[in-house]
Amino acid sequence: MHNKSKQSSPAADRDRRKGPCPADMTPKQKAADTVRTVLRWFFMTIFLFVYWLAILLLASLFLMNVWKVTMTQLIIYSCVLGGISSLVYAVILIRRRTR
Repeated sequence: MHNKSKQSSPAADRDRRKGPCPADMTPKQKAADTVRTVLRWFFMTIFLFVYWLAILLLASLFLMNVWKVTMTQLIIYSCVLGGISSLVYAVILIRRRTR
């Protein structure tokens, strides 16, 4: 008939879940994991800059008669938007690591 599933505690779920830095990792493995995370953040930051630059270039083409902008301004805007996006991504990575 009806099979009741066992309810597990949050602590058991946390122990069963593979976290970003399990307790049985050696210091070398922790350092390698940290370096991997920093490299992921760095490459994501580069991607976000290129993404925002492409979006702003397209927007400037579509709004050519309305929005007069130079390439220097587009690069500055891309840096600002990429920096904001990168900070948000860094906060997400830090929250994942501290859970």
